[in-house]
Amino acid sequence: MGGVEHQRQRRVARLDAALDRLLDRHLAPGASPDAELFGAFLGVMREFGLALEPVVYGALRAVATLQATLGVLAPDLDVLAEVDRLKGEAQWKHR
Repeated sequence: MGGVEHQRQRRVARLDAALDRLLDRHLAPGASPDAELFGAFLGVMREFGLALEPVVYGALRAVATLQATLGVLAPDLDVLAEVDRLKGEAQWKHR
């Protein structure tokens, strides 16, 4: 049983390291989440045989597509910052 547990611990450590690299690369100071982050995250998920619920995968894909499209139409628009702003406004209205 010790061998199986050791393999699991090594796999978890490799996943943790992959996620650390992903976050370091895409969320460094001054950076903001973008479509590349979503793609890289899904790549890590695939690499480790992990799966998201289909509805979550669909939502991430829709956000990435929207961000890429708006990047062409309105390059100065930061979709995720705008979502955060709108989310804050919505929370304020419901208090």
